[in-house]
Parts: sequence; C-alpha cells; structure tokens
Amino acid sequence: MKEADLQKAVQQYLAISGLWYRRVPLGGVAHSVRGSVIYKKNPLVGFPDFFGYLRNGRGWVLELKTSKGRLSPEQVAMKAELEKTNVLYCLGRCLPDVIDFVTHIKTVDLT
Repeated sequence: MKEADLQKAVQQYLAISGLWYRRVPLGGVAHSVRGSVIYKKNPLVGFPDFFGYLRNGRGWVLELKTSKGRLSPEQVAMKAELEKTNVLYCLGRCLPDVIDFVTHIKTVDLT
C-alpha cells in the first residue's frame, strides 16, 4: 500500500473515531515572487502527518509510513522532542496499527 493510500484510509477512520484531529499537509509551500511561483521547504519539516488533543488536554500525533518507509532525521528529532513533552506518539505502518493506537489513547483520555 502506498503511503498516500494509507493516509486516506487513516483520515477516513479518524473521521469516525470521535477524536479531534487535524492532518498536517507538509509538502512544499508555494510563494509568488514577481509573477513566478517558487516552492520553499515547509517550515514544519519532521512534524507528524496527524495531530490532535484528547479531552483531558493531552496531545497525540500519528506519523504514517509504509512497511519499508523510514523516518527522516528530522522526523526522528521531532519524535524525541514530542515524547519529552508527554505527547502520545504512534508510527503507523498499516490501518490496524492506527486502530490499536486510537483504542489505546481513548483509554488514556478517560484517566
């Protein structure tokens, strides 16, 4: 499964999960300069694909990769930074990974 297909399936699942979330589009950012369009690297390099907050205020993030996909150095650094702040982090490689994570964070939300 391509990562784009996984993202679409996860977004559909999250939409019915009852969790508040946002998808973070991290492609290049287009700027118009004197009639020309240039693309700059997104300033949020390394930030996970989805993020949200639980009702208790705790944050969670979800990074999606295919079975062979690897985290970039920026993603590894962001993961470490987020985990230091007690954000719940998931590296999802398939929809069942995401379902397990959502099930887990829903129990965390009750405490």
